Amino acid sequence: MFLVRRTPQASSKSRGRSSPRQVQNGTAAQDGAKAPRLFARRHRKFFRLFAKKTGATFCRDRAPWPCFIICSRSIGTILIEYVLHHPGACAVIFLGTQLMDILMSHPSLVVLTARGLARLLDEGGTQAWRLKPENARRLPFCVCVQNRHNGHWGNADQEHHQAFLVGRISDVVPSPERPDRYLVQFSEYARIDHPNAWPGSRNPVRYGTLEEFGITDPESLEWHPMPPAPSGTTARDTQDEDHDGFGPLTIPEAKAGLALGLGVPETSIEIIIRY
Repeated sequence: MFLVRRTPQASSKSRGRSSPRQVQNGTAAQDGAKAPRLFARRHRKFFRLFAKKTGATFCRDRAPWPCFIICSRSIGTILIEYVLHHPGACAVIFLGTQLMDILMSHPSLVVLTARGLARLLDEGGTQAWRLKPENARRLPFCVCVQNRHNGHWGNADQEHHQAFLVGRISDVVPSPERPDRYLVQFSEYARIDHPNAWPGSRNPVRYGTLEEFGITDPESLEWHPMPPAPSGTTARDTQDEDHDGFGPLTIPEAKAGLALGLGVPETSIEIIIRY
């Protein structure tokens, strides 16, 4: 089962009257429903390959929304699954001449943090991350997933790997804790409860979509304004967010970690395993 977010123009009145040509001219997806530009080029290769393999008609991708004309609903479900799980993907699907669906995923930053809700609100967002600020600023949302395997310094109060908060990104600035890293600031936040939300990646920062967490309409969440920043600054116990406890390591990961800790090149490290 796939959950689909339809734009306001995709009402029952408009179904059956829009055409692929209207979509290409921009008359079927307007009023804030613009195709997201971030990551958009990444999806063209898949869309063209999909059309080639399924026989679907792929209208010119210069249109406001990539447009497909398909012959069966089963083919449409493949597109639905792809769009809702890939940041920045969007598509208009026609079943013959009838409008089937207008789809758009909601790109988001996803972080694995050891900081609890109270600390995130007190700090105005989530920090201190290694990321490209110009990319993060383009994203509208950030999803925080709890990390309980990095000590107690962050006052983590949710289950391990539970997605518990969505923030609207307002800016990305150098972190007060570590100027070489960044603080992702929020203007609003909403509480969510989505267990087992981390795929196991060792990198605590990744790009995803809200649809991964069962959110198809962000406006349906209960949003709250971020509290005012505290007037005074006090020293707090902090630790590297990149740490996720001790877990299974590959040989290259072990070499990279030892080289970083010892200040030697990886080529100087030899690991011998005896069974």
